[in-house]
Amino acid sequence: MQEIESSCRITRFCEEDRAKLEQFFKNVWTPPPQVKSANWLDWQCTANPNAGVSHLTLLLAHVGDRVVGMLVLVPTPIWIDGMQHEVAWGRDLFVDPAYRRYKIGLLLNEHWLKNYVAALGSGQSATMRSLQQKYGWIEISRVKQLEKLFFDSELLKKSVGDGIGKFCKRALAMLYAGFWKGRESIGVGYTVVNRHDFDARVEELWGACRLDYSGICSRDIRTLRWRFIEHPYYRYTVFEILGHDGAYLGYLVARREGNDCWLVDLLTRKEDHRARRALICQAEAYFRNDGVTRFICRSVCLPLETTLQSLGYLATTFEQYACIKPNLGFSVGGKSKWYITAMDSDLDR
Repeated sequence: MQEIESSCRITRFCEEDRAKLEQFFKNVWTPPPQVKSANWLDWQCTANPNAGVSHLTLLLAHVGDRVVGMLVLVPTPIWIDGMQHEVAWGRDLFVDPAYRRYKIGLLLNEHWLKNYVAALGSGQSATMRSLQQKYGWIEISRVKQLEKLFFDSELLKKSVGDGIGKFCKRALAMLYAGFWKGRESIGVGYTVVNRHDFDARVEELWGACRLDYSGICSRDIRTLRWRFIEHPYYRYTVFEILGHDGAYLGYLVARREGNDCWLVDLLTRKEDHRARRALICQAEAYFRNDGVTRFICRSVCLPLETTLQSLGYLATTFEQYACIKPNLGFSVGGKSKWYITAMDSDLDR
């Protein structure tokens, strides 16, 4: 076992590795993004404006001439108390089944932190979180999944077969959403438009918000366009809100998947509850007209969660955690310090 681990090399992805990586995908279950789009690898490794000129975003573990593990990283600047730092989110970690009894994953994790002041991850189960804490990871917070479920007769019929408990929970959730019906309004003096790109004024908003919030990753226009407009297999809808004087107040990004709508990212000034509320209400109206019955948002963000709950969203059972492994001198803080949405993590895949 020690011989395998000592001979394991961790490298950055380069073009010469592409054939080995394809064979690795055949040995492992194929990562979901790779199934959805053949362009995913290039989009992830070369198009990210925060990745620099290298292929640092994909780390590979080699034993001999064979790729036996990979770790996909999403580098991004993060603002903590107004100070900029370079961090990287982990998006996909895969190890060849034949090598899982070795510490390949731990070796990849060690290299993850070498070029950044902190490594960030989400989507961990309680078991994975406990394992990571043995190696210096810190839990930021449990990720909260908030949902709003409108009446769906087909889902109720299906729920009968899922057991009386699930049927009752869904029926009560639909009744609760019905209680809020008619209270969703974008408010007087606001205009919300939906489009498939971002207004250039988002840069000015981002400049203000990175001082408003602590623990928020980059949302400059280049990053937003890469993440949402240039995405190789998802089609996102962008909602933007303007004030009565035409001022740019914020955006919400959502995507539809069947009868579900995922609220992936939302940005307004911290105290602008009314703008957040207006964006969510407009997204609900837009997608409900197209047959959507469930709206879902995953986040570690108190202002966003407060607004969602004021519109009738309910917390669901969701055992996922946001964790961090900081280098020395990096302040972690508690949940209230962070602004994490599905955009930042692997919660939107």
